[in-house]
Amino acid sequence: MEDENIVGHGGAPHACASYEISNLQRRVRELEEHILHRSTETRCTVPIAGRLSCQHSSLPHLPQSLLHVQASYLDSDILSAWNPPAQSIHEPVPEEIAKLLGSRSDIDLIKARYFQSVHVWMPIISKIRLDRLADRSLGTIRADIALLYLCMKLVQEVPPPQQEGQSELYIVAKQFLNDLHMKGPLTLRIVQAGLLLSIYELGHAIFPSAFMTIGHCARGGIAMGLHNRLAPQLAGKPRSWADWEERLRVWWMTVILDRYVTVGADYRPLCTEDPNNDTLLPADDSAWDNGNKAQSVPLPA
Repeated sequence: MEDENIVGHGGAPHACASYEISNLQRRVRELEEHILHRSTETRCTVPIAGRLSCQHSSLPHLPQSLLHVQASYLDSDILSAWNPPAQSIHEPVPEEIAKLLGSRSDIDLIKARYFQSVHVWMPIISKIRLDRLADRSLGTIRADIALLYLCMKLVQEVPPPQQEGQSELYIVAKQFLNDLHMKGPLTLRIVQAGLLLSIYELGHAIFPSAFMTIGHCARGGIAMGLHNRLAPQLAGKPRSWADWEERLRVWWMTVILDRYVTVGADYRPLCTEDPNNDTLLPADDSAWDNGNKAQSVPLPA
């Protein structure tokens, strides 16, 4: 009926919608130009009687790629037309985080124990991909990868019998995750770290933090396009089947935890939609771990 109405009125509604989209895109371009212009200006000092002058430094220069990401939240067509590469985080790793992770051999031990334990029942991180990212870093770990390592260490932590309050490792990991959320950009490693953190919070009955963390993972996954292959992919187009399979597994884990955390709570809506008959299930675990392409089947009707 909707298509008939469009045809029957000579395409007027469609033309109106096209005009609105063009107008919105024009306004976004003007906003980008305004921000770039303002980033080069310095605010003047305002003398106040009896007080020191108030000085403001120039606004930070935003990379063009980050401006496009910000604009895409206003109009997703911008992201679809732009086809961005995967976003990277250039924030330095805090010294406190580096000390908790230890040396390269300590990190290798964290990964080895993780993939022998947690990964067996929650395979959402590609070991091949993670090792490749670590080798590419040449000794300098990206902040989002450091966060993921920290959360991998956290979910393996066995608290002492007489522990009072929350562990230091949990508090540091939680604060680091919040810092990266504020500074951006959003990456798949941040969403994965959030899922591991929520597992820890669920296991230790840390509420309402567990409820909120899973909600953040859901919104982050939707923003990145993990929920739908046809959605704009904030992490860039998958380079291989294994890359898309990793995103699919991250989203399935988000969907599962979203339902788990609300199973006993009435009147609390889910953050994620129910899977439909076209939703693909994760492929064979062993094949994915070894980098071998395997067939993914849709959810049974």
